[in-house]
Amino acid sequence: MPTKTISAKEVRLNLAKIWKAVERGETFQVIHRSKPIARITPEPVEGESADATERGRATPKAFNSLDLWINPPAHMLIKSKKTAVELVRELRD
Repeated sequence: MPTKTISAKEVRLNLAKIWKAVERGETFQVIHRSKPIARITPEPVEGESADATERGRATPKAFNSLDLWINPPAHMLIKSKKTAVELVRELRD
């Protein structure tokens, strides 16, 4: 299903209609002063595969860089008895 472009004012005035359209699977790009500011998409159904994402019926989970800072994957962790400052100073030398 193609993405429809709507203004922020349309969202304010027609939120109930837009909500129902999103529940049916439609996606909207919201613009304000001719610039895209948001995208309204339906949540993917639990268990849908990557195929559904490619066909546009589901959206991939948004990447949040804060997640990497709070809970980094094990392969990104460095075990050292030195402080971060000491490690950076070593790299600079």
